[in-house]
Amino acid sequence: RGLSPFSPDGRHLLASRGEAGDPAKDKAVVLDARTGKEWLVLEDSREWAGGGFSPDGRRIVAALLTEGREGREAQRTGVAAWDARTGKRERAYPG
Repeated sequence: RGLSPFSPDGRHLLASRGEAGDPAKDKAVVLDARTGKEWLVLEDSREWAGGGFSPDGRRIVAALLTEGREGREAQRTGVAAWDARTGKRERAYPG
């Protein structure tokens, strides 16, 4: 099984929140899947590039990006893992 943006129990959904036109203010959040209300913000998640919950629901894993330079697109540069209950970043692995 791969990663899913939904928690294994279906109660939470991993999403991105930010301000239109300002990617520097994007952040990874976990929403209540039923109400859409923000349940948790992942710490140090501005550079995330999508991901999902681990199959056991204990972690959230996502690719990391670096900003593009001199007109180049952002590049994936590693992977990070967060605790799915607290939102604290546990690990980051360079790519």
